[in-house]
Amino acid sequence: MQKIGSKIKVLQLLEDFEIGGLERIVENIFEGLDRARYEPSIWCIAGGGKIAHKFFRKGEDIQILNVKTYHNPLNILKLAVLIRKNRFQIVHTHGYFASTMGRISAFLARTPIIISHVHTTYWSFSKRNLWVEKVLSRVSDRIICCSNAVGDFLISHERIDPEKLIRIYNGVHFKKEDDSGVREDHFNHKETRIITTASFVKNKGHRYLLEALSRIVKRHRNVRLSLVGDGPLKSDLLNYAESLGISSYIEFLGVIDNVEKILKETDIFVLPSIEREGLGIAMIEAMSQSKPVIGTDIGGIPEVIEDGVNGYLVEPRDSDSLAEKLEILIDDKNKRERMGREGRKRFEEKFDASIMLRQLEDLYESLLNQKSIGVSRVLYLHNKSNISGGEQSLINLWRNLDRKRFVPHLIIPKDGLLGQEARRLGLDVGYCDIPQLRPSMLFIIGKIFLALGQYCKKNRISIIHSYTPRNNILAAILGRLIGIPVVWHERNLIFGDERDISRRFAFLPDQIICNSQAVAERFRKKRRIPLKVKVVINGVDLKRFRPEKVNREILQKYNINGKKVVGLVSNLGKRKMPEYLMDASTYILERSPETIFLIVGGEFGEEDKGRKEQLEQRARNLGVGNQVVFTGFVSKVADIIQVFDIGAAVTEKEACSRAILETMACGKPVVAFNTGGNPELVEDGITGTLVKFGDVKGLASSVVGLLEDDERRKKMGMRARERVERYFDVKINAHETQEVYSKLAG
Repeated sequence: MQKIGSKIKVLQLLEDFEIGGLERIVENIFEGLDRARYEPSIWCIAGGGKIAHKFFRKGEDIQILNVKTYHNPLNILKLAVLIRKNRFQIVHTHGYFASTMGRISAFLARTPIIISHVHTTYWSFSKRNLWVEKVLSRVSDRIICCSNAVGDFLISHERIDPEKLIRIYNGVHFKKEDDSGVREDHFNHKETRIITTASFVKNKGHRYLLEALSRIVKRHRNVRLSLVGDGPLKSDLLNYAESLGISSYIEFLGVIDNVEKILKETDIFVLPSIEREGLGIAMIEAMSQSKPVIGTDIGGIPEVIEDGVNGYLVEPRDSDSLAEKLEILIDDKNKRERMGREGRKRFEEKFDASIMLRQLEDLYESLLNQKSIGVSRVLYLHNKSNISGGEQSLINLWRNLDRKRFVPHLIIPKDGLLGQEARRLGLDVGYCDIPQLRPSMLFIIGKIFLALGQYCKKNRISIIHSYTPRNNILAAILGRLIGIPVVWHERNLIFGDERDISRRFAFLPDQIICNSQAVAERFRKKRRIPLKVKVVINGVDLKRFRPEKVNREILQKYNINGKKVVGLVSNLGKRKMPEYLMDASTYILERSPETIFLIVGGEFGEEDKGRKEQLEQRARNLGVGNQVVFTGFVSKVADIIQVFDIGAAVTEKEACSRAILETMACGKPVVAFNTGGNPELVEDGITGTLVKFGDVKGLASSVVGLLEDDERRKKMGMRARERVERYFDVKINAHETQEVYSKLAG
């Protein structure tokens, strides 16, 4: 089993590592993969090359196998043994030779994920080649096509199943020009410079570019053609240029490691390929430097060039048409520059290496996810379907989970706001109303056990995270039965004569997460807290909750203009005890009559129905009905917190108040009762004040003291924000929770 959190080992396999289009793509992939997630290696089957030596010097994991043929079964077996020994999770092959031998070896080595990357079209394939490709496609998890044209070729010519294919455009990095290896005397800035970068082989069509040049120089003497590259046809091209009488207009620059400088000094790029072209990396590099491009209408080139926009398309082997398009650009500098800008824009939208890498990593993660490699699937069991503070903490966790490592699933009693938000975040949501554990419910509970067990098996669940005490024991027993670790999430303190069932059965789960030290104290035994209990304090989304300008519409809606505001963010449940703030308001108004009290939140459950009317009546009885405003449920809580001058927290046993943290994150001081987890959040006298529980007059006095001292209030608010940034960022919460998951799944 792949340990959760360990890096995914990826092998990039190719024939050799000389300078070429395919090789540059492999170079970009190797250098660009997220090293925090992946551990990439490069193996060259037949030989090395210039790029290989570059990585050798850097100390990268690159090997030269010196295998010259795959027809010898021993070579295939030796490669399979090496792949197996190195425990690669992904083998990603490039080019026909490496893809043929590599896929067979990876299959024999039982590599979980096999990917073939096709960079061009092989029209010359024999029937045997086509049969081999067809067979090997069946052991390939995906076949990457560098263009739609390549994909169409594989479907029509090689009869590959379209479901196996995915198009990921090749991408290059934009590089600023580099003077290394290029002499300044190459450049005469009065000349119109044309360039092509390609190996000197037949299918690249250099011959037709030379013929086009021979026509151009009859009218344009101030033209120079640079040929970058090398290959078996170099001497033939030299002789052909001599026979056409254009040798003085041409320079053969050889292989240049970094062509950015010469591209920068070039006016027009041409790729005159005649037989096959998967996409045309050299064209994309020219576009990255804002150069117009001319290419033949074959393969993937039309996907790069929009005819008449960022360049021109011509028919292959048509030197007259090529000369015509070149002359248009030679004669019109403004058109060259305009097309160059369009090409740069097209490069940024489609062909930047970052786009290719993102899509490639998405593919890797999709396949890893399908096979549960390096991925832990976490099932959250919860007995609430609406959203309050605890549910918002859960949503924040989902938003910040590393989805490359953890895939969340949710089961709740019924659809509601929580289920809707979970689906929006990409969770698989199921519904199951888990009853309380009673003898009379054993039959129903048995059916639920069976259904949950089947769900876990079907979805390959790795961890069960019970988010409510009601589900804890059932989750723990289920985990024991099917061999899945279980996490309990304890978010509450015990009221009155309630039985602490979780403490009594704390031996059942593998880990207990408590959202404050106050909650963790529930599990203390023999003067110590068990090691399985870990404190992970709630976190706040610092982008959503931050000091901002007050929304004028809110001031008008609640008639706040010119008044001080004391705010309480809380649902209206009896345990939240907003009555304490209402009672304190009578004392506060005596000294600060221009004060409004906003109680932000609504009735949460069935047991709270009618609660708002009761509290409104209480306010009227106290004579503060006009000053105490019940806003009801507010979706954008951050906006309303901005109008607060002070936040209040008056619950007797609040484990870890999200409302306190969100208020502090918005730069507001908090006056709270010194109970539960409040002292872990509010620094008395620094980010707010703490008052003895139930001391209504003390609460009022602290509020008035801050209302009357603007400078002290603002200073406390600034320190409150700083404290949240340091200790209560939601990313810290997500990181510490993921550490728990990694430990259990490792």
